[in-house]
Amino acid sequence: MLYRRTVGDVMTEEVVTLRPSTPFQEVAALLDANDIVAAPVVDDDGAPVGVVSASDVLRHETGMPDPQSQDGNDERAWARPGPGPRARS
Repeated sequence: MLYRRTVGDVMTEEVVTLRPSTPFQEVAALLDANDIVAAPVVDDDGAPVGVVSASDVLRHETGMPDPQSQDGNDERAWARPGPGPRARS
């Protein structure tokens, strides 16, 4: 029964971690090789400092803005490419 399960029942125990200095090319290769979509970023003591995802790598490589920019108010991040909605006649 699903309602009795905990995160510990389904979590990955051998976690692939990254360092803040890991190059994006290496991040993409590690995510692909381990068939994962995200990995924690840890400091020299192994303490988590963030998470990087395949979406982060894709945004970096394509130059797309981060929808969660520092101030959370980057209008370009939420703009849809292409023409806007059509006017009704």
